[in-house]
Amino acid sequence: MLKKILKNEREKRNLSQKELSQIINVSQQTIGSWETGRTEPNSEALHQLADFFNISVDYLLGRSTSKHNILPESEQTIDQHLEEVLEQLAGEGKSLMFKGQPMSEQTKEALLMSLKNTLALAEKMAEMEKKNSNNLLR
Repeated sequence: MLKKILKNEREKRNLSQKELSQIINVSQQTIGSWETGRTEPNSEALHQLADFFNISVDYLLGRSTSKHNILPESEQTIDQHLEEVLEQLAGEGKSLMFKGQPMSEQTKEALLMSLKNTLALAEKMAEMEKKNSNNLLR
């Protein structure tokens, strides 16, 4: 699983193996070995990769479908939760459940659009609140 996820994350960022190897300070051959499954990164390299790609080590290892670490409740924000739900809804071929029943593709699409719109509106509102508070400070 690691080999597929690593290659996918690297390619999503249009990075060559050589470029990634320079970023995390290993050889290009090492990246190639990880992506073919011949070897696996040590714990330090796993943390470097996870930090660079902004994903959890568990996700990188295929132990979690959640790309991000679960933060303590005091540090979690609703936008992080919504982004994760959006990723799950956008996942093709995934069978998602709602209230114990499988969701149809139409329901998934409607919920996806609704949440995207809600998140965009919330971002605009946060920008307006920030501008208003900055204006009050002047």
